Amino acid sequence: MGAKPKTSLNAAGLLTVDQVAEGLACGRSKVYRLAKSGALEIVKLGGQSLVTAKSVDRLLNLTKRGEAGARARRQRGLADGAT
Repeated sequence: MGAKPKTSLNAAGLLTVDQVAEGLACGRSKVYRLAKSGALEIVKLGGQSLVTAKSVDRLLNLTKRGEAGARARRQRGLADGAT
């Protein structure tokens, strides 16, 4: 019997490190650094490192909010400086 298909992992809310790296357009080592920093949650299953989809969503939402906040601060700065 072979390994379980990745779709069953996705249904369980788990992603491989390679899937996360591809989705974030970064390398595997960056995914592990994000996990070490606490930004991503990794679980071990049968010796394989898997990332929870929930932690990826949380990271992406934080990134989007950070970008939106920076954009708003820039716009306020431009508006405040314009006379």
